[in-house]
Amino acid sequence: MKVLRTWRDRLLQQEDLNFLLTQPIRTTRVFALKVTETFLNAALVPVFLTVPLLLTVAAYFHAPLWAYPVMILADLLVFAAPVGLGALLAVL
Repeated sequence: MKVLRTWRDRLLQQEDLNFLLTQPIRTTRVFALKVTETFLNAALVPVFLTVPLLLTVAAYFHAPLWAYPVMILADLLVFAAPVGLGALLAVL
């Protein structure tokens, strides 16, 4: 739910959105920048809180070296999914 509120605030109630849309920038780029901004504001803190936990569990169970980047990427994707869903729902 927080992601939807963040999307509403970031995309629909931003003063810079009208300015950005009048510039010679593709609207898809503006949308991508807003998605990135929303991810940084809404999901980056949980990512930073869960990465040490994942790395600790991997170290405890003696995971192979290739598992560490896979776990970090999976963590990013898990928290990026609600941001993408919120973006999709905000646009519809």
